[in-house]
Amino acid sequence: MQPNESDGLAPAKADEHGRLVDAASRDGAADDYGGKRLDTRFAAGMLLDLSTDPEDPSASWSGQMHNISDGGISFWSKRQLACRSNVYIREFAHEGSNTWFLTRVAHCTFGIRGYLIGARFDRANGQESLDEPSTGAVQP
Repeated sequence: MQPNESDGLAPAKADEHGRLVDAASRDGAADDYGGKRLDTRFAAGMLLDLSTDPEDPSASWSGQMHNISDGGISFWSKRQLACRSNVYIREFAHEGSNTWFLTRVAHCTFGIRGYLIGARFDRANGQESLDEPSTGAVQP
């Protein structure tokens, strides 16, 4: 069931990463850190499908979300990714498949669970583009 204004909830965002942010905001814990980040992050351990080329099954692997915001996502991956490279993400589905969305890797750090990767979304409002450098310090 999609939330709507009549049941007291904000309308769902139209895009796939917005759907994940909405789900994480309902089920995850908010981090209201007011420093350099523009958006509230929500910690959620959703399983993810990751890919450098969604058309090539050998370019896909699994990961786990660390947190997500309107500006980006961080996730654990067993594969290292280079900064500024593109990675496609979708929520893991047992049956069927979800929609891929494109992100740009902002950082990749080795940790106890593999690589903690932060990636930013292309802002639909034109503030940022995956093809242009970020104008601000937006990290997931």
